[in-house]
This record gives sequence, structure tokens and C-alpha cells, in this order.
Amino acid sequence: MKIILSVAGFLPKTFGGGQVYVYRLAKELKRRGNRVTIVTSVPWQEFVGEYIIKNYEYEDLPVMTFSINPKAIDQGEKHTGFGALTIEILRKILHEYSPDIIHINGLKPAWTTICSEFKKPHVVTVHHAGIVCPAGTLVRKNFSICDRTVNTTDCVPCCNFWRRPKWYTGGLLSKIPSFIYRPIGKRLKSSKNLSYIERGLIYSYLVEQFIETKKMLLKQAQHFIAPSRSIHDLLIRNGCDPKKISILPHGIDPLKKLPLETLDGRPVKFGYVGRVDRLKGLHVILEALELLPVGKQCEFNIFGAAQNPWDEEYRKETLAHYRGKSKIFDHRLFQQEKLEEVLSNIDVLVVPSLLPEAFGLVVSEAFSAGRPVIVFDSGALSELVENGVNGFVVERKDSKSLAEAMQKFVDNPDLIIEMSNRIPPVKTIQEYADELETVYSKVVG
Repeated sequence: MKIILSVAGFLPKTFGGGQVYVYRLAKELKRRGNRVTIVTSVPWQEFVGEYIIKNYEYEDLPVMTFSINPKAIDQGEKHTGFGALTIEILRKILHEYSPDIIHINGLKPAWTTICSEFKKPHVVTVHHAGIVCPAGTLVRKNFSICDRTVNTTDCVPCCNFWRRPKWYTGGLLSKIPSFIYRPIGKRLKSSKNLSYIERGLIYSYLVEQFIETKKMLLKQAQHFIAPSRSIHDLLIRNGCDPKKISILPHGIDPLKKLPLETLDGRPVKFGYVGRVDRLKGLHVILEALELLPVGKQCEFNIFGAAQNPWDEEYRKETLAHYRGKSKIFDHRLFQQEKLEEVLSNIDVLVVPSLLPEAFGLVVSEAFSAGRPVIVFDSGALSELVENGVNGFVVERKDSKSLAEAMQKFVDNPDLIIEMSNRIPPVKTIQEYADELETVYSKVVG
């Protein structure tokens, strides 16, 4: 079978859960004899023309990249990834490659539109709440989780508030009424270059356009793959036909179960693994560490890095304000192939996401290595951990509850071994591919 796997950025330059998912899946599908091509967009690098298509290989996986000249498209296409030139490029790729099925993980509205035009079988895997939320997080400005359906009245001011990096500027823009920003947006939309003020004034209009592409995607896509019950319910709440959704929790390449160092006489090693930004909750872990009565009995290891300047600023400020007694070791970015080594330096993984996660690859990876996990009750995370059996599920945003869970391991280090022994086998990428091929057959048929 000829398969296109689309994704927003790819290894080695772009890393994250979606990229790791596509990488693992592509390797397994290729091992099964399928012809797989990964298609991704990349930033423009001052080439000549409107767009450029290039090819490279990553660990024997063919990767096709396309890059669009930002001067060749209007503001709407820049913001939403949906427009005439993007559609033209995807139409060309689809015509040249002629796949049997397209598995969409990035540029979802554009790919869905072109698949519908060509009547090409396709499935869409949902990797985060951005499938419906134009801000991408489903988190309100008071850090509560949004339970509304996508709509302009609620979403436009929320997106303005979270606008990076100057959220306070967005807070002011969110107060501009629609009867003012809509005509301004329509007038500025076709402009190729905008001043800083104009980019702010058009933003609310672009959020509305983005919402329309989300609604179109939910209606037009042939089939959705939800990695959790949480995402399944989110899709249905926003009008998706339940018959178009399959719940398939992700599979991984399991790590070998790693031995735990002798716990007597040494600190318990808590760890955080992943991207560093405010909504991933690093600061909540540090707040919890400050609540622990004795710092010498535990340490905290950070494996991960920020991906933009404002998140890097958050990382620095968070670490600078820490006043707890426990030692902190900031190991920064690591390569995926070093994950086993990373988890060998952790006794208990802490995943304090403030946003509702679609899945939790790092939880499955930690489980496969024999490490218990503490998670917030946020999205799919609580679906993965059995509270009190192989880890703890604590109240979202609550540093006191997190500190209490961490203290249980500090007071009784043998609990780490007990919980490690109660971790069930994780789903493998081979088992996941078996399930996915059943969906492929149904969609193609």
C-alpha cells in the first residue's frame, strides 16, 4: 500500500509527540512492506519563487518537504495553513505520488479538502486539543479547561489573551468588538506585509477564519483516530459524527525494564521529560518541591528544552525563583535515542500538564521502563495511570496534592519498586499498527 503520512515538521529539526508518533508509525508500516512517504511543511529560507519542494531521508524514511514564500500568500493562509497556494502544492504532491491512503497529522484542513477533491481515502489522527481549539490548548485565561464548543464569542478574546509573546497586548485587542475588527480584517487580509499594529488589528479576524477551517474539518474529514476517550468526547461535543471516530491509544517501541538503583541511603530521583513551557506545568513541580519538608531526601531532574524565546524566558524565571531545599539538575535537550539513558536517571516521572493531553507518550515510555508516574487529572493522562497502583493521579494545578504524592515516595521508597512491579505491559507499535491497518482497510474499502 502506498501511504502518505503528513505531519507539521519532522525530525531531526522538529521534535515533539506528533513527530515521534509519525516516525515510529512510518518505520513499522515500512517494515510491513508498505511504501511510506512523510510529507511536511518547513519554514521559508529565502529561495526563489512562490514555493519549493525538496526531499531527504531520515533513517531510510523518505521525507518530502515543501516551503512557501510568505510574500506569495495572504495573511489568512499564513495564519491557518489553508489557502490557494497550499492547496495547489498538496494537489501537485497528491497527483505525483498517487497514494492509496493519506494519514493526516498536520495541515489537517488543507489535506482534508484536497483529499475530498480527489476522493482519496484518508484518516486524521488527533494529537492535541487544537483539532477544535484555535488557541491549541483548550485552556482559559484563568487556567481552567474550556468546556464550550468552538465559537467566535468565546474563542476570539481567549486567543487574543494567549497571543504570544505579548499576552497583555492581546488582552487589549480582545476588547475590540467584531463590528470593528471584521471590516479591518477583510481589508488587511490580502496584504502581504503588515506593520506590528496591523498584525494585531487583523488577528481577531484571522481567529474567526481559523474557526471556520476547524468546523469544515470536522464535517469534511472521512475518519478520525482519537488516541483517548478524552479526545473522542471533545470531537463529539463539537459536532463530529461518532461513526467517524475510532479510539486507538498510541503504541510505542517499548524500552527494556530498567533496574532501579538501591534506594537505601540516597535521594529519590523525580524527573520531568519533555518540552518546557508554562502549560506543561514545570513551575507547579517546583512549587511542590518547596512544600516538601526535607530537601535532602529527593532531587529533581529536568530533561527537555523550550522551543521559542518566550518559553525559554519562562524556564529561566521559573528556575531562578525556586527557593526549595531539593537539588535540581537541568539536563536540557536530549536526543530521542537517549531516552532509555534519561529514564535510568529517574525513579518517578512527574507529568504536571495544565492542558488536557490527547495522550501521553512519555507516560507509556516511562511505564515500559518500569517507572511509576505522577500525573495531573488532565485529559488522557488519568486514563493511563491507575491511581495508587502504578502511580498517582492528582488534582490538576494543585501543587499541594502533587507534593503529597511525591512525599509518599520519599517516606516509603519501597513503594517505587512495588508500583513498578504492578505496571502492566504497554501497547506496542506493532499492536497499534494492527489496529490501524483495520481502520485503513475500512476507509479504503
